[in-house]
Amino acid sequence: MSNTPIPLYQWLALQLEGWSKVQKPTPEGKVSWSDMYERRIREALSNVFPSGAGFDAGTQLIPAEHINKAGKWNGKLTFIVGYHHMMDGFYVAWTYHKVTVRSDLTQGFSLTVSGRNRNQIKSYIAEIFTEILNQDVMRITDGPSADWHFHIDGQFLANADYAA
Repeated sequence: MSNTPIPLYQWLALQLEGWSKVQKPTPEGKVSWSDMYERRIREALSNVFPSGAGFDAGTQLIPAEHINKAGKWNGKLTFIVGYHHMMDGFYVAWTYHKVTVRSDLTQGFSLTVSGRNRNQIKSYIAEIFTEILNQDVMRITDGPSADWHFHIDGQFLANADYAA
């Protein structure tokens, strides 16, 4: 990856595709490429995706669910979110949703949200995810360490490499 910004959805796709290519055993005590890709994905989810403000269960993306029977990345991103609905200042219900992102040659990606549409929540979830996924990711190579990091508008997204 060069220092040219790319949208977050492409960055995540690259992480999942890379993860799918390195699924093999690693000697005990060593950090594998698979571990590094998974950690980048986990960091991105916890640092950038909804958590709180109704998204009280956070956002999940499970790498293994993105691999087809041939062991290759299936070409889409699938997120799991729960939304905690309020009424009159009290939490009243949860709805659970799957956000699926597919490549779209004319618009970059298309996004669908499954699950119950309580209080028109699906359009809100689609709006939030569209905004997040369109943010540019930049590889930052300068700084106090030899490592480099991924940032979105100066906000830490994930490390590039990890020591064993």
